Amino acid sequence: MHVRRVLKLFLLLPIFLLFFALIGWAVMGLWNWLLPAIFAARAITYWQALGLMALCWILFGGLRGRRPSGGSWRHGMRERWGKMNPSEREEFARGLRSKWHDMRERWDKMSSSEREAFLKSLPHFWQDILDRWGRMTPEERDEFVKGLRSRSAGGAPETEWKA
Repeated sequence: MHVRRVLKLFLLLPIFLLFFALIGWAVMGLWNWLLPAIFAARAITYWQALGLMALCWILFGGLRGRRPSGGSWRHGMRERWGKMNPSEREEFARGLRSKWHDMRERWDKMSSSEREAFLKSLPHFWQDILDRWGRMTPEERDEFVKGLRSRSAGGAPETEWKA
């Protein structure tokens, strides 16, 4: 029995390591192929790709322990929903709705001046960026984009954000 476990370890460990190395190479290749072209991001090394894989494993997949054999949370939710009578279902659905879920109804009931006042009252980061972008000349926009690209490529910024 002990010999069988050792044999499995010596057979499966190299296969696992090879698979892990190939996945790291694939992550590096995809990153270096897509992200610099799309987002002007820096290229990464093989070791950075392995670190990125480890980070993603920790954040999105690892260290959670064994999942229960009862299936996903959707299965449990369907089971719970099936045991409710219609009034319990309505109460449950009402509890799920919050001020954000009924925003469309509130928005439809607002007049155009109320909508404008509502939008102006929001601390809207993207609106600030769009306003600044709108005040730039095409040449300033080109310089700004070049500065972002050089900053992401590791160079010194060519221009700073103009308020």
